[in-house]
Amino acid sequence: MQKVFGSKIKVIYFRFIINKIKQNNMTTANYNCNTQELYSAARLGWDSCSEQLTDFTAFKAKYTSAFITAQLAEIDIAANLPDDQARAAKAESERINLTQIADTCLANWQKLKRYIADAFSTEQQKPNIESAGSQYYEKAGNYNWDSLQGLLTAGQTYIAANLAALQANQNMPAAFATSFSTDKTAFDNLHQQFLQSEELSQQGTEAKVIANNKVYSNLISMFLDGQEIYKTNEVIKKQFVFDQVLNLVSGTGTAGLKGYVTADKTNTPIQGAMVAIEQNGKSATTDQDGKYQILQVAANTYNIKIGAEGYTSKLIENVVVKTGTVSTLSATLVPIS
Repeated sequence: MQKVFGSKIKVIYFRFIINKIKQNNMTTANYNCNTQELYSAARLGWDSCSEQLTDFTAFKAKYTSAFITAQLAEIDIAANLPDDQARAAKAESERINLTQIADTCLANWQKLKRYIADAFSTEQQKPNIESAGSQYYEKAGNYNWDSLQGLLTAGQTYIAANLAALQANQNMPAAFATSFSTDKTAFDNLHQQFLQSEELSQQGTEAKVIANNKVYSNLISMFLDGQEIYKTNEVIKKQFVFDQVLNLVSGTGTAGLKGYVTADKTNTPIQGAMVAIEQNGKSATTDQDGKYQILQVAANTYNIKIGAEGYTSKLIENVVVKTGTVSTLSATLVPIS
């Protein structure tokens, strides 16, 4: 049992370190918009700087065509870093593979349980099955990876200690111990890869935010210079106010989406459902009446994902948002049985 406990502690410690990185060491985004809006606002801002380059150069000599080109290149670098979905794709693929090998391993353990039943008397079966790791099985069956690792380690240790008794009377096949061990090793390797992918995904998020913050910081510095240069010219000055530029790229007025999310058949309002626009990351959560509203959405066609705990998520494609109009989109979600 010491081996089982030690293995479990290692996995828990690894998870603990990842969570600490997420909670304590994450760089905070300095911008109050989604990444695509940031890039669009930054490009528009530097285009305005280029149009007024003579005045900017007179104010600070660093403002040159080459300087602006370098700033635009920084935007491209940040934009080309993988987004959340791209970063999570590898981990998601590995999770699917992990689930498949987990099913195989769970089936192996159930076979081991039957071999124990034939190898020992009724009175001896319970302590032997417990020794083989039965305390881990319920959580392992729900794809709790730590519990599954504990189950497999206990099972492998038990087989090695009771091999002769299990194989007696043509009960457990001679090849089963090797098969059990091989599948456990495959799970262990995939589990480790999955944890590493999660960590790398987190590191990718950090790099993306740092790059975006640099884009935002450089833009705001230039905007403050622009506001000083054109402090007596309100028309041009607006081109160098972040909120003004952001409004141009994110949509005007009250354009957006609103509606209700309810349970299928009963029409009961679902509180806390998440309604998200896939293309720009904007989202809203439903209130106690199942109502949501997302404003300042640029006119376009979007895919809307709707989900809530205990319900099957829904994707609604090709939802049209028109300029100056709050479009209505309501949906029903089917409870997970």
